[in-house]
Amino acid sequence: NATQKLFSHGKVWLDTTVLLPLFAEQIEEDPDRRKLTKLFNACVRSGVEFRVTDGVIQEINAHMNNAVQCSKVMPGAWEGRTPFLYDQYLQTGKPPIEFRKWISLFRGKERQDEDISQYLTDLFDIKRENLEDAAKEIDETLKIAAERLWTDAHKKRRRNSTQIYDETTRMLIKHDTETYLGVIALRKKEEVTELGYRHWLLTLDKIAWEIRDSLKKEFNENTPTSPLLSLSFLLNNTIFGPMR
Repeated sequence: NATQKLFSHGKVWLDTTVLLPLFAEQIEEDPDRRKLTKLFNACVRSGVEFRVTDGVIQEINAHMNNAVQCSKVMPGAWEGRTPFLYDQYLQTGKPPIEFRKWISLFRGKERQDEDISQYLTDLFDIKRENLEDAAKEIDETLKIAAERLWTDAHKKRRRNSTQIYDETTRMLIKHDTETYLGVIALRKKEEVTELGYRHWLLTLDKIAWEIRDSLKKEFNENTPTSPLLSLSFLLNNTIFGPMR
């Protein structure tokens, strides 16, 4: 039932933790080594619709800006963790000076959010669709609880960081909460079982799963069905899906 629903007209929103590895994978010169790319393309051919919000696009662009800044710093002088994309790039052995050229494959100097969005659409058929309005339909009590849990999670994640930007943290909390609650709101309009839902949120962020469990403890039987979809679940479903 889950496979039929997902591959017939399923709609899956992607967060930053899924899309950054997808971008990093493009470093591979051999297309056969781009396993995530192959999975996404196979799912699209089989009927799965992938979506991304403006907020996630902004996060990706901000991450790229941070990575470019890191690439300009002398080795050992950067404070904090090396940005994921730059770290993956360095592991290939490519020269740091070429990093900005590689990033230019995804965006130009102007309208960078639009460039990134267009890249995702052209190569992976990942289209933009926002969830802000849908999230507003969620019960206020659940909304407050979700915002509190995401806020606590982000503060905990950054407590040992030397680079803390309050505005950036607020933006991440807003995007995470909107996406999580937005998919739940869309599900409320579906009269199906848990395994037969059409709308999903694909994430690799373990914090999202911890928040799911926290909401279950807090609301008990009144907790909405979790919108989260794991990469392993999606991969396993392709075994039985129409591209098998």
